[in-house]
Amino acid sequence: MSNPGVLFTVAYPQALDFLKDFHKSVLSQTRKDFDIIIVNDGCNVDSITSIFQGINVKILDAVGGFSANRIQGIDYARNLHYKYILFCDADDTFSSERYERTMEVFDNSHADIIVSNLNIVDEQCTLLIKDYFSKELPHSSWIDAAFEQDKNIFGMSNTAVRLEALKDTIQLPETPIVDWCLFTTLLLKGLKALYITDSLVNYRQYNSNLLGINKFDVASFRRLSELKINHYRLLSEMGHPQYQQLMQECKALLFLSDSEIDSIVKQELYVHSQPLWWQIITNNNTKKNQQ
Repeated sequence: MSNPGVLFTVAYPQALDFLKDFHKSVLSQTRKDFDIIIVNDGCNVDSITSIFQGINVKILDAVGGFSANRIQGIDYARNLHYKYILFCDADDTFSSERYERTMEVFDNSHADIIVSNLNIVDEQCTLLIKDYFSKELPHSSWIDAAFEQDKNIFGMSNTAVRLEALKDTIQLPETPIVDWCLFTTLLLKGLKALYITDSLVNYRQYNSNLLGINKFDVASFRRLSELKINHYRLLSEMGHPQYQQLMQECKALLFLSDSEIDSIVKQELYVHSQPLWWQIITNNNTKKNQQ
């Protein structure tokens, strides 16, 4: 290993058509002293290597599911003594200065984790929401575990980690919300996270997973509540009992009537016109009445 940083992604068949766009983002970076690690989760290896010709890429065979494949990439980068890992979803793109800007922030701050801003785009990379986090977070905001309790800004596409801050191998259960669980765990270990606005990821969303960003109804509220309950349960089982109460509060949401949920959604959208992931899955009226 001679380069300080590595870009890490997981390639899977549904994202293969977008890898060329990902590759263009890699080539466009204004600073180029990085390598690439790709965990191959079901793609033809030749299809991947043909796209990344001329770039130092290491392709690893997948070892498991959402969580295991991400931990595999992190461990591989640590074992090769890279200083920094930048997470990148295979179906996303990012601004040409993302790597350079991330390295500058690492060099000039005590941050262990850097979180980039997002543009939300559709399958054709047409802009849907510009600067997604900007209405909720100012530039250079420090993010702690308390902030992340009921919402999430950490994704496997817009984050970077100083690898020397990871003292031990991360133990993470299988979960579809691997990003929220992983970074909450790191914050609880004491890592410091800094959000910056001047590094952008174009986060590709599809009709099937736009829910949780800007389309809410009673059915999606209930479905997302179940996922949020599972997230809190996993954190509690991992030795963080403070999430038990949050899990119970979230379970109570499932007993609300459709009209009550509809009222919560409308009220929360009034307060948060551009809500963060999971932010609306709450009942702030109940909490206020209990205080």
